[in-house]
Amino acid sequence: MGQIKTDYIETLSMIKPNILVETGTYLGGTALMSLVDKSFNRWDKIYTIDLSEKCCRISSTRYKLYEKFGIEHDFEEQWSSEEDMEFHDRESYFDGKLNLLHGDSSIRLKDVLDEVDQRCAFWLDAHAGSKELFARGEIDCPLISELESIKAHYIKDHFIAIDDVHLFGEKQFKDGKVICDYTEITRERVEKLLKQINSDYTIEYPKPYGQLMLIAYIKDATTPDIPTSTWWQD
Repeated sequence: MGQIKTDYIETLSMIKPNILVETGTYLGGTALMSLVDKSFNRWDKIYTIDLSEKCCRISSTRYKLYEKFGIEHDFEEQWSSEEDMEFHDRESYFDGKLNLLHGDSSIRLKDVLDEVDQRCAFWLDAHAGSKELFARGEIDCPLISELESIKAHYIKDHFIAIDDVHLFGEKQFKDGKVICDYTEITRERVEKLLKQINSDYTIEYPKPYGQLMLIAYIKDATTPDIPTSTWWQD
């Protein structure tokens, strides 16, 4: 799982969304990265969702470290893998600005969208995989359900970024076993859904660090050519 950077989203339009929604937190995700690169305060609100309760508990510990000592500090070399055993289901940090939700993103994303009344930047990165703490739900990658939820929302010009596009239509193996099945997720299916959300979406495939991503956004006269090496963090 990677993290999308605030700087990159700001390059795509003069009007940046003020809410960031991430699926696939893992051990802190884009929310944690925004604390590390000091872009946290450029967002009004951040939501992040993960299926693994253990990942949520570790992420909660890390968020609370910044919450306690201040975002001006750098704890990257001191990140703890300790679980916050007080975390359950959902918790908010920084007076409600950062919200961590545990559960299937195809369900919990609907909860988030019920609270959203403005354009968002979505970073969709929830999936099973090879990392030890990855959780595996009923569907290995809930991307289609996530896009259906966004489609049902009344705001139609969200910024949408999707990770791991290079795996679309394939199965991911480890030690001879399927660890993530993307065979039902194809570029054609995803692009069709995106165009159903908004037929004016520009859909592009940047390839930072050799790994393919997809972005969908409303392009305007102020939008520059897309950078390919400054916005994605492994």
